[in-house]
Amino acid sequence: MQRLFIFLELLLYAGAVLLAAGALDFLIRLVPAAGLLRAGLWGLTYLGFAALFALYPNVLMQAMRAGWPLLLWPAMALLSYLWSADKSSTLVAGMQLLSITLFGMFMGARLGVAAMTRILFLVLGVTAVLSLGVIGLGEVAKDHHGNLIGAFSHKNVTGNRMAVLILASTILVAAGQWRWMAIPAFLLAALVLVLSGSATALVAIAACLFGLAMLYCLDLPGQLRVLGLSLVALAGTAVLFGAYWVQVNLPEAALEMLGKDTTLTGRSTLWEFALRSIAEKPGFGYGYDAFWTGDRFDAEWLRWIMEQRLAHFHNGFLDIGVQLGIPGMVAQVGIMLLFIWKAFRYMAADGSAFGWMPLALMALIVVSNTAEVIVFTRHGFLQFLMCAVYVRMVLAVVPRPTVTWTPAPARMQPRMQEGWQ
Repeated sequence: MQRLFIFLELLLYAGAVLLAAGALDFLIRLVPAAGLLRAGLWGLTYLGFAALFALYPNVLMQAMRAGWPLLLWPAMALLSYLWSADKSSTLVAGMQLLSITLFGMFMGARLGVAAMTRILFLVLGVTAVLSLGVIGLGEVAKDHHGNLIGAFSHKNVTGNRMAVLILASTILVAAGQWRWMAIPAFLLAALVLVLSGSATALVAIAACLFGLAMLYCLDLPGQLRVLGLSLVALAGTAVLFGAYWVQVNLPEAALEMLGKDTTLTGRSTLWEFALRSIAEKPGFGYGYDAFWTGDRFDAEWLRWIMEQRLAHFHNGFLDIGVQLGIPGMVAQVGIMLLFIWKAFRYMAADGSAFGWMPLALMALIVVSNTAEVIVFTRHGFLQFLMCAVYVRMVLAVVPRPTVTWTPAPARMQPRMQEGWQ
């Protein structure tokens, strides 16, 4: 009976990952009524977590104590209801942001980083297979530029999810686990990522893989470490020198290969408008999730200029600035910096390859957030993961005082959730 309960709990976490990733959105494009299915599954997810909260109130309180800075985001979002340009949208979006934050924090209190990495790998691996499978349905699997959408709603979402799958696969290979599945999944995810044409995800995962290669080399003993670091540095230098020799502008070449221009498909226009909007309301903004909703003239004018059904400014830092003003931007950057600090401490305490996962995940988030809206989002995928990993880092690395007759500094040791690794 206990094993069945554990299985059901893990299934709930996997289902939450699947829903937050947006892997059912493809069905909605085919059958609009599938939106009711997604809403129903979210309802079951809410009921499942409510049951866990009731069964383990001490775990929920532990998660909230460990991750209290994360609650600043939904608190600010809900507070903006007072001045929001669209109060109903702000209230609903703020509650959804609070919910996904609590769900992630609770999962982080129950699972270790290794277990979360495996769940990510399995769930996103299935979506990668589905994304290739839907190609057989014809043009409905692609956008109007011919980029693969796959099992998701947009090519950039597809690219981002495949980047996370590549990251999880790399961590598993480095940890020596599930290599027979992780290596093919890595290649499959890379193929889907390229077919999606998402330049942001491509740049983000390239930066993460370079960083992971450096970390791997630093873990090598003696002369192998020097050799490894030299090879990584040499490879990077060779790429840059080769590009200079043949007079190729790497950023422009990459964007051209992916069907873009140096303005990132006109995003610079959006960013300029966002900066003006922040300057108009620097203290409070328009309210959480309130700028693009309703019949606002500014939003409709931008959609007409860009010829797109825009829902954000394609930059997470600027987008939250429009919604919540400069305080929202400060809160976002502050929590990211706090996460990075915790990630370095966690990496020092956990000697396995899974110790690299938090820092690599935040690197992916920071890079992606410069061209997309990745965190601080309602029912957000990476919002969910970031909150879970943050709480796990705090709970896994705790100060334990040494027994001496004189005061001594705390010793950092890993403390993982037993049985859930």
